[in-house]
Order: sequence, then structure tokens, then C-alpha cells
Amino acid sequence: MLKQDYQTWMDQVEPDQDFQARLTEAMTSEPVKTPRHTFRVLVAAAVMCGALVVSALALSPDLRQTLSGILEGYTPHSQTVEGVSVTDQGVKVEIVAALTDAAGGTAYLEVTDLEGDRIGPDTTLAGGEEPLAYDSESSTALYAWELDRGGLWEDGTVEVSLSGFWPGQVRQGGIELPWEEFASFETLASTAVTGADGTALTALVPEQTHMALEGTDDVWISSVGYDRGGHFHIQFGLSEAVTHLEEAEILSADLTDIHYVVLEGGRYIDWYWKESGELALEELPEMISASYWTGTAIQGDWTLRFEPELLPQRTVALSQRQEGLRLEQVELTAMSLSLRVGFEHPELGVDGGAYLGTRSTLLQLKNGEQVALAFDQRYQLFQSEDGSLHTILDQTSPGGERYGALYVWILPEAIEPDLVEGLWLGETYLPLREA
Repeated sequence: MLKQDYQTWMDQVEPDQDFQARLTEAMTSEPVKTPRHTFRVLVAAAVMCGALVVSALALSPDLRQTLSGILEGYTPHSQTVEGVSVTDQGVKVEIVAALTDAAGGTAYLEVTDLEGDRIGPDTTLAGGEEPLAYDSESSTALYAWELDRGGLWEDGTVEVSLSGFWPGQVRQGGIELPWEEFASFETLASTAVTGADGTALTALVPEQTHMALEGTDDVWISSVGYDRGGHFHIQFGLSEAVTHLEEAEILSADLTDIHYVVLEGGRYIDWYWKESGELALEELPEMISASYWTGTAIQGDWTLRFEPELLPQRTVALSQRQEGLRLEQVELTAMSLSLRVGFEHPELGVDGGAYLGTRSTLLQLKNGEQVALAFDQRYQLFQSEDGSLHTILDQTSPGGERYGALYVWILPEAIEPDLVEGLWLGETYLPLREA
């Protein structure tokens, strides 16, 4: 519910026209630098930003060259990690490099199959993380592993713990749905199911209108039509070759107001329209995309620790209030900007009613340049009454109160903290001057 509320108010908040004009000018004229897209929480912090100094003995030449090409720009800030590895189930995992600050960061892992070629370019970590690069000669893949804020142990080390590898990832887009084969859609047999949130839902009984889909043998239409309540369904089946059913996805950009129901442990995925009533063909999605795995999992325990070299941090205390916020502190490193705020109205819950994460943000550099920062709500942490920090979905206050927050923006490129003169937060300019 909190996540839905968050998205609702994010969709509603827009900067005023004057600020939009100023921001547009700043982002389209030199020497403004614009951020590249990120693909995964703090993994993206390093992937899109920099190059790492990697031991020549740790990585193959091809992987070393690929890593340097992907991560160009962070050589002075990277850490080479040596001698940290573990082997289980014939698979060796070694930490070869890291990029970290107090906000988190990334460890880079070299994963080698010592017994064959089970590790391939389509092998993900058990959480779904895809390889950055793969060397077929050594059956070795390079991965980026997220390191969370507050992950340091008392001895100053941080832990990386893997539970397995999933070979055979398949990502297929542009699968067309053959609606021309259906003259009409009938009312079909249905069954009662319980949604993930406990909601009573309905799904079609599988395999009533089986139809193959061109370009794939792993996904097909199992049943399509109406239930007795007048709700339309499209149900897909997944072949016995598909593993890790709980992580399989069938998606369409054309869909909005549907339930996503799984049957038989995920072997069938039923799209269930929330509103009842007859649908025209032009209202149905034309194509789908599918993501799933077909390989046998490699399960084990790969737990490693290393001592991260945190990037130097510039800390500037603030004492400004605005719109129910207490702006308290800015923490700046070469890879991230963190802003600590307090909420004057904890009872307003998410963001204390301030919607700070939706405001356009620019770094003002001493040389006159401005750097636009892209906010991602996944970096946002909220403060409970006792001062502890939690994600947006980890509600700890009985009434939903939020007493403050920590916002983190990942910089689009390495920027020395001392070169930053100020911060534009919406229309508010915050000069960053140490006391």
C-alpha cells in the first residue's frame, strides 16, 4: 500500500513552469552533464560510473578489457581486492575489485566453473543479477554485487554471500498474440484462487483453449476468455523446461489494470482484468515479452568478507527549514550525494508530505557547470522515532509516521567533492560551505 501511495503522489507532482524552463535550459546547454540510465540499485552506482584497477592475475585479458571499457572514469577511486575467494560445488567465487562509500557501493566478482562449463553468458546469480562479461575460454563470468549502507561488520569488513547460480536465462520480446485465430471469446470454466495479499481472485482452468505462440516452445496460450463473473482472462502456460517458476515473468507494456495470478506453482500465469465487461480486440495487447530460466541451479554457499576502502566523504551541516522539512546534512563523495532531512509532520507518513524525491536536483560546480542528478526511490531510507533507517516498505511506526529520511542520489560520473559549490533542490539553492 505504501508503495502504491508513493507512486500515486509521484505521478501527481510536477515542478512549476518557471523551474521547468530553467531546468530545461540547464540540461540542454553546455556544459551540463546528464546522467546515464541505471539498471539496478547500487550495482548501477559503479557500473555506469567508473573504471577499476583490476589485478592482471585476477581477470582474464578479455574480462579486464571489458570491465575497463564499461567502467571508465573511476580509476583513482577504485579498490583492487586480492586473495579473497571461496570454492563450493566446483565453482570458485573471487572478489577482484570494489567501489564503496558510506552510502553503499559495489563489489566485483569473478565466478569460474572449475569442473566444466555450467557458468555461461546466460547464467545469473540466484537473485537475478546478470553477468557484466563472460570469458568462454576459462568459463568465467564477471558480476557486480550490491553492498548496502550499514553493511559493515564490527571488524570493518563487509560480507558478500551467494546461495547459487541460475544458468539458462532466456529473455524474449516481441512475441505476437494470434488474436486473428479467435472468432470470439467464450465463457470458460474457472477456479477460485488466493492472491499474494490474501485477496480472493478467480483464474481460468488451464488448457481450455491451448494455442502455440510463434517463436517459442516454452510459452503458449493456455486459456483465454471470460469467467462467469464477466472478467476477461489471458492465461499462459510454461513448459517443463522452465525452472525457477517463481521468478518467471510474462509482461506487456499495453497492460495496466489487471491482476497477475499464478497457478500450479507458477506453471500457469493468468492475467485477470479487474473490470468486468466485454473487450474489443483492439483493447487486447498485441505482443508480450517473457523472461525465464531453463538451466539447473547450482546451489551452495559462497560467503566472503573483505575490508572496503570507503571513498573520502565531505560533510556539510545545514540549518534550513522549508515546507515541513528540516534540511540537516549533506554527505558528498565522488560517487554519491546523500541528504539527511527531518520531517516536521511525521503523521503525514511518506516523505512527511514534502515530496522531496520528486524535485529536480542539480549539483552546482565551482567552475560554473551544473550536473543533473536522477532520483531513484529505491535509494530512499526513512527514519523511525528511534532514529533507525528503513526502506519505504519496512514500516516500523504503528501509525505510519515518518520522522525523517535519507535521500541518496548516484552521481552520473566521478566528481571530486571539493569541486561542488552548492545544490539546487527544486527552486531552492543550498550553498555548501563548511562552518
